[in-house]
Amino acid sequence: ILSLMYVCLPGASAAIFAAFPCDSLDDGSVWLKADYSISCLNNPRHETYVRYAIVMCLIYPIGIPLVYTLLLFSQRKKLNPSKPTGNLARLAANRTGMNWEEQVIVNREDDPTIQNTIFLWGSYRPKAWWYEIFECVRRLALTGALVFVRQGSQTQIALGCMICICAGLIFALTWPYATFRDNVLGILSHCQLIGTLFSAMMYKLGKNAELAYDQEASGWMLIALNATVLLIILGWTAFEVLIDEGPGLRSREKQ
Repeated sequence: ILSLMYVCLPGASAAIFAAFPCDSLDDGSVWLKADYSISCLNNPRHETYVRYAIVMCLIYPIGIPLVYTLLLFSQRKKLNPSKPTGNLARLAANRTGMNWEEQVIVNREDDPTIQNTIFLWGSYRPKAWWYEIFECVRRLALTGALVFVRQGSQTQIALGCMICICAGLIFALTWPYATFRDNVLGILSHCQLIGTLFSAMMYKLGKNAELAYDQEASGWMLIALNATVLLIILGWTAFEVLIDEGPGLRSREKQ
């Protein structure tokens, strides 16, 4: 059930948020942006939708991340135990041949009491046990919260770009994944999103202000950016399969 909630969260939240934004036309009428057959002015049908959406907000975009936060917080001592110091740390490292972080990763994957939430922390380093909650908030901000800003406007694109930049900085400072490969690909993915949104914003500015804007060059730049990230992912995966090293840290832990 927890995994199903995780999969449904972005799409369900976007549909819920779509019940709120309305668009005012020149004739004074106000219509729901998601469905222009529904009026937002003194319309019992729309009022019912809004009340229902408010209840669903408490269940999906607010409730699900809150449940995940409580679950992870209750398990945080097992996900990121205190590091021993002095002779105990050296003894543990000598006995297992792994550093403290690698030992914690192996131990938590073998702990049956926390396997119900492995989809939330399985890919992350012990100190980043909370990072999937941040990812939930980031996805909600990009897929749901932006519907409150005028669709396709410069403001919406700029806000999305700011969200991606802030998320990228937090990612770079945290370096959350357990493998070097995943961290590099994560950085590339953030750059890909920022580059795409920045290009969209430049297109809007050039179109509205009649500034010089090379649409063909920008199109090729976007294609190159997205293709490069895809090729790096495929190439890195193929390289690891060919040399039989698996995903990196995880494979070394199991040896």
